[in-house]
Amino acid sequence: MVVISFYVVPIVPGAPAASASSYVAEAVRVIKERGYKFVVTPASTVFEAPSVREGLVAVAEAVEAVLKAGAARVIAEIKVDVRVDKPLVMEEMPRKVLEKLGGGL
Repeated sequence: MVVISFYVVPIVPGAPAASASSYVAEAVRVIKERGYKFVVTPASTVFEAPSVREGLVAVAEAVEAVLKAGAARVIAEIKVDVRVDKPLVMEEMPRKVLEKLGGGL
């Protein structure tokens, strides 16, 4: 299992810069339709994929979905976390940090 974080910035000529949510929703829809566990945060979408290859294909399809929705250009940033010594579970990662902070924010 790998954890991938990505965000897309749709460039839509003539559209207000703050109206990106419908395009981002199209990108996230791709992840959801693949059945991957995901979390949408204010800064990115984080999801678990079975492999790096499958995760990157999903991100490529997400970018294509944003283009299909009408963006003239898409800027995407991708981070991939691969661990081979034990399974990665995206919920455990922040939980462990919060435990070290005394159980909460």
